[in-house]
Amino acid sequence: MNTHIFKKIDAFYPLAKKMGSDQILRSFLDLDISLPLPLSISHGVDMNHLTEAQDVSSIEPIHWCYNDEIFARASLIKPCIKIPHPWTILADITSSIKVQKSLLIIGPPAGKTNDMNLLTSLKKKGIHGGDILIKKRGETSKSEDFWKHEGFGIVSAGKSDSGFYKRLFEIISKYESILSCSMSSALIFAASLGKQCSVVDDFHMVTYELADFANFINFKGSAARDFLSILDNGSSANLQNFSQNLLGIQYLGSQAIMKDKLITKLNRIENPIHHSKHDFLITKKLLEYISIKLNKPSLINMSFESISKKIFNPKVSVISKNEISIYKYGISSKNFTSKTISYVSGITEPGRAID
Repeated sequence: MNTHIFKKIDAFYPLAKKMGSDQILRSFLDLDISLPLPLSISHGVDMNHLTEAQDVSSIEPIHWCYNDEIFARASLIKPCIKIPHPWTILADITSSIKVQKSLLIIGPPAGKTNDMNLLTSLKKKGIHGGDILIKKRGETSKSEDFWKHEGFGIVSAGKSDSGFYKRLFEIISKYESILSCSMSSALIFAASLGKQCSVVDDFHMVTYELADFANFINFKGSAARDFLSILDNGSSANLQNFSQNLLGIQYLGSQAIMKDKLITKLNRIENPIHHSKHDFLITKKLLEYISIKLNKPSLINMSFESISKKIFNPKVSVISKNEISIYKYGISSKNFTSKTISYVSGITEPGRAID
């Protein structure tokens, strides 16, 4: 396919642009800035924690796979290419950053309940200081004030823009130890850099999530369970090796060959838009037209019934969960609860804390 076709709808290819993945890949493979990168890739780390490869159903026609497990699952859905995770590429091309601080605590979505629950858990572990890594999603100023009042420092990589991964890399690199209250991607990133990692195992967070959240989560088969087992019983070197392989260090090789494979894959794509459903051609074209007109690429892979519900009766889930417990022991009423409520724009946004 002529790559100019990709350029016409480049604005509809959001995933590789998030967190700066595309810029990291362009630098690594010396790709021309004019070459479109219609690649879907997981936001953060795909830990095999969903019923299908994370974000593979997005409209980009090629999936960026950074380990064999992702490739095997995603190849059933769309064309794929094996390329290391952007984090692995960053670690490969970035000069060593001197450790300057002791403890970084990966915080939950910012909110009163989550902050109080984490503070309680930290006090039980005898932790009364360190820096809290806050994710800039929604309103965070009250959480920042809360932690400062409690004697903790605040750091953040900011919003998920083109410089996110680079900023997060610089932050994590400066700390000797990392403590997380969840299976955050940042925990795996830290382990891959050889940081001393640990988790808070009695922490419950409360967040808004998609209405069908519980239907597509795969807690049992997730790589998170193996990660936590090594964390509890293995060595730091074993944990680093596991994390590096999860992030595709095994794919680091000839950049020229990798570049050639990517361009070949782009040229072989027949349709610039991936449809996850097997609709009639006229239905696909109608969904494409509606999505482009409304500037809503996610609508392309939704049914008309789902679109109607999203517009006229949108719902979200209120989730309370102890992620560490779920991944270690399985889901139960003690570590997971869910209820469905109406969606309110700007308030009940998926991924945010409930207060």
